[in-house]
Amino acid sequence: MKNVFLLCMLLSWSCNRVFDAPEPFPDADIKATITIQDLKALHAVKGRFDRITADGVIAGVVTADDRSGNFYRSIVLQDNTGGIALLLERTGLYNDYPIGRKVFVKVKGLMLGDYRGLIQLGADVDVSDPADITLAGIAASLLSRYLVKGSLNNVVVPATVTKAQLTTALHDPYQNTLIRLNNAEFAVADSGATYANAKAKITGSYRLYTCTDTLVAVRTSAYATFAGIRLPAGNGTVTGIYSVFNSEKQLMIRDTADVQLKALRCTRVTVPDVEQPYTAGIALTASPLLLHFNALDSVLPQGMYLYTGATATGIGTATNFIHSRTSWANTSGGFKNYASAAGLQMQSTQAQQQAANDRAAGVRQVTVTDKGVAFVFEINNTTGKTGIELDWNMQSLDAGAERTTQWTVDYAQGLNPTVFTPLQTIPEVVITGGGRFSNTPIKVVLPEVLHNNSRKLTLRIAALQATAGSGSRATTAIDNVRISWR
Repeated sequence: MKNVFLLCMLLSWSCNRVFDAPEPFPDADIKATITIQDLKALHAVKGRFDRITADGVIAGVVTADDRSGNFYRSIVLQDNTGGIALLLERTGLYNDYPIGRKVFVKVKGLMLGDYRGLIQLGADVDVSDPADITLAGIAASLLSRYLVKGSLNNVVVPATVTKAQLTTALHDPYQNTLIRLNNAEFAVADSGATYANAKAKITGSYRLYTCTDTLVAVRTSAYATFAGIRLPAGNGTVTGIYSVFNSEKQLMIRDTADVQLKALRCTRVTVPDVEQPYTAGIALTASPLLLHFNALDSVLPQGMYLYTGATATGIGTATNFIHSRTSWANTSGGFKNYASAAGLQMQSTQAQQQAANDRAAGVRQVTVTDKGVAFVFEINNTTGKTGIELDWNMQSLDAGAERTTQWTVDYAQGLNPTVFTPLQTIPEVVITGGGRFSNTPIKVVLPEVLHNNSRKLTLRIAALQATAGSGSRATTAIDNVRISWR
């Protein structure tokens, strides 16, 4: 009985004991020796990689992590002098480095670089894609060597800024810092869109406006947990990490709590992209709309244009079309009038090519156009149109061309597009050259964001990457372009 009594007393004491609250995670026994601004100053030339050879420690508070999926294998650190993106080769970083945690980084041995003008801190040069050399992140096994976790729940107050304060300079003071934009709203035409297209794995990019001006592009990963949420239609404040992509000013939000657009919209919007109609392009009248090229001896179809120097953030420079009939094996560069591969064979003679009335619009790439050539179609609007699809035949015409060209299909909206969003093609990879003669059907299903839209739509078939291999470059043509809708 005595033992039972003692056991009951012990249980009663343990069940009613009030445990002490856990101590806040203290800062480690380490101090910063340089500021983030001083560290970034070591990277003075855009596109270069700079190994850090001196001892040094930066300290910053995490202002963005990977919890929502909009930041991938990276966190953003900020101190009172600036911010920097830290590339880490691991997922689930928010478990150890959540927003509000102070983190100390031992920088000796690490490397500074920039991705299209956005300064980053990583481990080494990634040369897995010779055409797009980037900075590699710190390996998961080495994180404890370079990163020291500090206190939690630190608060960074976003800086309220205007468009005039933001630049795309390499050392812009707001780059990779938490900012807030006031009196902001998305375009009326984008009100039915989602932040990104998660189903088709297409990144979202939508401009923010004030009542009289453009602000920045809000960019969202297709893998973000909020990708499928619709953009709010009101006016208000938007908070996020300021970033750049070449000449494009961008904002990366952490989650939808950063977007507080609940007030009434502007009553008068004077942004040209929103109000001015576009009528010089392709009018979608009856479905399907067919673009044949059998009149290339004299004219291109209305709304079709040709560009060199195209990039993901620039349409490039308009160039001329050579209307005289040209043989597939002609090695001079330029956009030209070729015989279509349909109905002919790889061995078709030059005379047979000249006589063929089925024509295709093509390009012969040379050194100066190794990348950046683009077939461009400008569509006035998609008002009242849904289920929009683009089909065409991609033709590789010169079997003697050893190099390969990979083609990207992308789109942009507005009168003066600066950001192009890639589209998924069927088949997924579109390549010409490589000693092949081919006539391949290609299909693209346009995302819902482009349905029933009053803005100008620009569609491109572009070679944005350098050619691969050695030898001569491809002669590539397109034929039988078809746009269909419901």
